[in-house]
Amino acid sequence: MKLDQIEITNSLLLGLDSTTKKFLVIDPKDHTKYEVIDLKSVGQSVVAKSGHQQKIGNKNKLALTHIGLELLKNNSKEKVKEVIFYDEDDNDSLDADAQLFMANKWDKLIKSNLSA
Repeated sequence: MKLDQIEITNSLLLGLDSTTKKFLVIDPKDHTKYEVIDLKSVGQSVVAKSGHQQKIGNKNKLALTHIGLELLKNNSKEKVKEVIFYDEDDNDSLDADAQLFMANKWDKLIKSNLSA
């Protein structure tokens, strides 16, 4: 693989080879655990968010508790993989807004590499 996009955080090591349409996900705590996802088998990429409403001043805002990038199979809602960018119960997770920005960035990268 020749990675042309790479992302390294406390909780993620990601790479993308646009030529072969391969997406690499490595567990940063254990480099022997990795997954290579063939984007040719992925039909859709979706940023999944969950949280609870929180009142800030006089406005309600969604306080994010989970951010994931779901890769769904071609013509199916079945998940090929979910990459967790943020989970409030995980001490390794960074700021939710920063992780949401990163999830959206990777969502765009993957969508641009999906077969039409």
